[in-house]
Amino acid sequence: MSQSSDPSLKPISLDYARSTHVSRLAKIAMWLSILSIPLFFLVVPALLALAVAWLAGHRIRNRPDLLAGLGFVKIADACALVSVVCFLIMLALPSGLRGRHELSGRSYCAANLRGIVQSMNIYATDHGGVFPIVPYAPYSAAINAGIAPGLHPTDARARVAALSAGSPHAGSVTASLWLLALNNQISPKQFVCKYDPWSKGGSAPINDKAGMFYDAFPDLEHLSYSFAYPWQHDGTPGKWWTDITDSSLPIASDMAPEQGTGTPARVLNPASEPADRKTWNSGNHQGDGMNVAYSDVHVEWVRKPTIGQNNDNIFTLSDVISIGPREFGGIPINKTPIQLHSKSFPFDIVMVPVRNESTGKL
Repeated sequence: MSQSSDPSLKPISLDYARSTHVSRLAKIAMWLSILSIPLFFLVVPALLALAVAWLAGHRIRNRPDLLAGLGFVKIADACALVSVVCFLIMLALPSGLRGRHELSGRSYCAANLRGIVQSMNIYATDHGGVFPIVPYAPYSAAINAGIAPGLHPTDARARVAALSAGSPHAGSVTASLWLLALNNQISPKQFVCKYDPWSKGGSAPINDKAGMFYDAFPDLEHLSYSFAYPWQHDGTPGKWWTDITDSSLPIASDMAPEQGTGTPARVLNPASEPADRKTWNSGNHQGDGMNVAYSDVHVEWVRKPTIGQNNDNIFTLSDVISIGPREFGGIPINKTPIQLHSKSFPFDIVMVPVRNESTGKL
């Protein structure tokens, strides 16, 4: 067989004098990427390493006969990507932790309210089915802020009996709930929400330094919750303030806001549901929502106050079945007597006391 005489088939001559060398850029990219791992929070070294690695890889692939170092490029890519991932995790972690912390705060607050309502029901079993309540007087914000030592230095239960017969804090919702603490059925600490921006934290003392029992909360900066106004227009306890265990009946919530206060300013009775729900929510939990406790002792996280029976707004009075200022959280509450006339379902629930979200005062 004869060999082909095709002139295009020329033998290849190998130049053994030429050799490849490792790309400097590849080495630089590798060391830069390794350095970027402990400096991941800066992210710039990692991005720079990726850019240098890409340039080095591009040159090596175009001149494989002269340049080597693709292994260094791959190491650089891997290390730089690890650094970038660490940076992204760092960004996401605070948000995730904050979310879990908020959920934990809500759960803690819900447990407080659940415990309070459970204690209210236990109290009712020994008091004719009625939740803790002091004698009636027309509502006044000043009544709920009163401070006075009790008369029994060693016997809190005797003080409870005395308050039930006649109280210097007649008409005070807060003094009514304080009976649970005097009766040793609940710790005052349970009245404090971790997400109350005006709370001092800790626990309100039951005794003063002389050992006298307080008739009501001695410091309202240790109170984070509001409760259903318990009296009817005739001064008798409303049906809603009894142990009827109705799953649709709210009787306690995060502190009710005062109309026109806070940032954003509270509008408790808007013409329609507001786009920014913080404008009609409690100031607790940054206004994102509220824990509400129901008569049957369950607690719900809600994002608006219209969660009462028949969508009743728990922060306002109804124009139909009650007499009083429509926006109960407003300044006129000291001028117009509150008169609740609802004797049967659906009940007009209104939470008291109310807090000025600009000053923190009740």
